[in-house]
Amino acid sequence: MACNRILGWTLAALLVACGAHARAAQAAPKSEEATPSGKAEAGLRTGARTATQGAKTGAATAGTAVKTGLRTAESGAKTGGTTAASAVKLGGETAAEAVKTFGSAIGGFFSGGPDKAARKWREGAARTKSVARSDALETKRVARAGAAETKGTAKTTASATSAAAHAGAAKTKSAAHDGAAN
Repeated sequence: MACNRILGWTLAALLVACGAHARAAQAAPKSEEATPSGKAEAGLRTGARTATQGAKTGAATAGTAVKTGLRTAESGAKTGGTTAASAVKLGGETAAEAVKTFGSAIGGFFSGGPDKAARKWREGAARTKSVARSDALETKRVARAGAAETKGTAKTTASATSAAAHAGAAKTKSAAHDGAAN
């Protein structure tokens, strides 16, 4: 939503700047005079050209920023989904191990009494704890790998936005210098 607003404002500035540039071009005399009004009109034309180029730069930079932001968000969503899927799968394994522990303890109670049931319970609890810890480590590994991928995507896309902004700034500066030279 914010990206749409920024893009809308940029386009509005571009239209205003283009309109000012067109009005300045129509109002400009055909021969360049050395009078103060001639210099003012030349300054107006230069300012309009610079504003037009600045608006184009803003629009290009905003468009690139939107694209790169979407790529980063997509990567983040993918990471979150992968991590959640891993957590659910490994949580299921831990729950299954807990059910086995419970069943083993009940079987131990009927085959050897309370002492055997307690021993089976402790053995099963140790197995369940071990499975839970290894599953937690696996989930962390998946999350960290996804986070590294998202961070890489963010850095790559940020450099693309920065490059678009720098290129546009150079064009705007050139337009201002060209207008000042005339």
